[in-house]
Amino acid sequence: KERKKVTILTDLLAHEKKKRDDDRKGRTTAEKRLRELAKVKTTDTAPNTAGFQPIVIAHVLSGYPDRRGTPRQGAAVPAGRGRIVLEKAMQAHDSLDGLTSFSHLWIVWLFHENTNVAKLHAQKRNKNGAKLRVKARVKPPRLDGKSLGLFATRTPHRPNPIGLTCVRLEGVKGREIIVSGLDMLNGTPVLDIKPYLPIYDSVPTAQMPDWISAGPTFSNVIVSPKARQSIQESASALKHYESPEAYLKALVQILSHDIRSHFQRNIKSKKPSDNSVSQSKGKKSRKFEVRVDAFRVLYEVIGPMDVLVTSVDLL
Repeated sequence: KERKKVTILTDLLAHEKKKRDDDRKGRTTAEKRLRELAKVKTTDTAPNTAGFQPIVIAHVLSGYPDRRGTPRQGAAVPAGRGRIVLEKAMQAHDSLDGLTSFSHLWIVWLFHENTNVAKLHAQKRNKNGAKLRVKARVKPPRLDGKSLGLFATRTPHRPNPIGLTCVRLEGVKGREIIVSGLDMLNGTPVLDIKPYLPIYDSVPTAQMPDWISAGPTFSNVIVSPKARQSIQESASALKHYESPEAYLKALVQILSHDIRSHFQRNIKSKKPSDNSVSQSKGKKSRKFEVRVDAFRVLYEVIGPMDVLVTSVDLL
C-alpha cells in the first residue's frame, strides 16, 4: 500500500516536472517568435526594432505656438523663455534633486508637429518585400534653395524626428524647470533631460562649413512706438516673460534672424497696389506675421538689413 502511494507521488512529480518544462519551452518559443515579429526590414541590410516605445517624461510650455517664429537654434535667441513640466509619474521631488547644481541642460525631444511624417513611405512591394525610404536631401533655409544631404543638416524632417537642445537652467519650481534659449514649440514632448558638462560636451576645436555662420540676418530691428505701447499696455497677458522689456529683447533676437521661408524671401509683388506692400523711405516692403507668447506681431522687411515691427495685438 505504501509502495503504491510512492509510485503515485512519483508519477505526479514527473507529470508536474514535464508540465513545467513544457511551459518553459513554450515561453521560450513564444518570446523568440515575438522578437522575430518585432524586427521590420527597413533597409537592405539593417533591421529596425519596432517594439521600442519611448516614454514622454515632460512637455514644453513656450511662447512659440507656430513653427514659424520658433528659433531654428535655441542659442540664436538666448532671451527666449519657457518651462518644461514633468509628468507626475516622474516624481519631480526626487528626480530633479541636484539639478540646480548645473547651469545648462541637454533636452531630448520630439518634433511632434512635423508635416512630412508620411514621407518615410513604403515603396511598392517586390520580391524583397516592402522597403522604407527617407527623403535623403533637404534644403536648409540658410542655403536659400540649395539642397544638401539629410545628415549634414539639422532639419526637423528626419527618419526619427528627435531634437536635441542645450538650454540655460533658470530655476526649478515644483514640477517645472524654467529655462531660456529654447527652440521648442509649445506642447513639445520631452524624452530626456541631461546635465550639460562642459568638460566633456564642449569641443573648442570643432569645425563647421561657412554657410552655417553666413545665414541671413538683419542688423537693425526697429519696434515702432505703437507696437511698444501695445506691449506695455498688455504686459499682464505675457506667460513666459516677467516684463515688457524682457519680451522685447526676445522678440528682437527672433526677428534679427530672417525667419521667412525661401519662398517668402524671394516672392515679388505683382501689383504696386498690393495690400501686402507698403512704402517706407521710398522702398517696397512686405508685411509678415509671427506669433510669440501672447501677441500677434506684424513686421516689415525694409531694404536688405532692416526690420520694422509695425503693430502688436493680443492673440
